Amino acid sequence: MASIRVLIADSQALLGESLSILLSAHESLTVVGVAADLKSAARLAAELHPDVIVTDLSLPDGRGKDLVACLMAAWPQARLVALTAASDDDTVTAAVAAGVQGYVLKCRSTADLIQTIQVVAAGGVMLDPAVLPIIWRRFQQLIRHEKVMSEAFSSFEHDVLMQLITGKSARQIAEALASSPATVERAVTQICQKLHARNRAHAIAIALRRGLISAR
Repeated sequence: MASIRVLIADSQALLGESLSILLSAHESLTVVGVAADLKSAARLAAELHPDVIVTDLSLPDGRGKDLVACLMAAWPQARLVALTAASDDDTVTAAVAAGVQGYVLKCRSTADLIQTIQVVAAGGVMLDPAVLPIIWRRFQQLIRHEKVMSEAFSSFEHDVLMQLITGKSARQIAEALASSPATVERAVTQICQKLHARNRAHAIAIALRRGLISAR
């Protein structure tokens, strides 16, 4: 089996070097580089093409979701493992939303980190047990929000949504629903506001994704 190529990014030089030694000692891992800042990490990612990037979420020149986005842009094929001391709701959810596939707290053992790297490299996702309740709470909040948004539509707004998906104009929808174009336009505006959509097309995409309407 090919060795997993790992890039480490951490602002603490001693920790980065120590991690390199510890991970390199494992037969399934090869550390291809160590970086102390985001700029260096992005450059090494683009040059060395690691399978997994193990990174702190706070580097001297970048942090959080912007840091994750930069590393993903530098080498999109890499999988990301956040190795951090941060376990607050905002940091965790922002990192997961940005695209990290692994999340390990710095208080964990080397064995925990290695296991996470292996799982993530194989295409899986592995989050620290301490942050799982945060992800679950945010998931429940999202489901409740979508349910509220679904229930918040009036019957007329729902009918307008169903007409919008066919590509009809406001005038055509008004004729189909025995209403006026102005009333339809107001309903479309309300729908976009409730779904936080930029425009009609975006509203349709959101509604389809959430199962609020059916393409059939």
